[in-house]
Amino acid sequence: MKGCKGRANVQCLLENVTVAAQKAFVGLADAPEAGIPAEPALLLTRRCAFLNPFLDKLTSRAAGLLVYEGESLARGLLVCQGERDSYDRRLFFAVAPANKVPEKSEGYASWLTLWGSGGAREVRPEPMPLRSFDLRRWPLERLILPADRGANLELLGVLPRKTRPGG
Repeated sequence: MKGCKGRANVQCLLENVTVAAQKAFVGLADAPEAGIPAEPALLLTRRCAFLNPFLDKLTSRAAGLLVYEGESLARGLLVCQGERDSYDRRLFFAVAPANKVPEKSEGYASWLTLWGSGGAREVRPEPMPLRSFDLRRWPLERLILPADRGANLELLGVLPRKTRPGG
């Protein structure tokens, strides 16, 4: 949101998505120059499951739904609307400042309070308990690619026609 001047120009729709967070599902940066935005960022979720399946004690304790910087949340930079979503009871918090994770587990109840009945409609029962993952056994860092590397779009055949060799 840094650099936002009243219009966030961000909309995100997630439908039938399972999200597993190590820290938080959403991170909201502050934009003091935005004032009260005419068009905040909009996050819509439909039939999604928000999970915390990680075993690592520090990570598990810190896993939540939203972390925010400064006054971004109070300024109204984000609006969330969810419908028929499900929340894992292992989520440690719903909303917290980015630099201060709660000491005690709060669960997701404050998420429902924050967004109200229009923001969290028809909350579904918790998803079936999933086995926890031990992060030490899952080398997730292998998924991080260096900035100069990525998929070979030419080999995948997904380059636009005009940039294909001989095309």
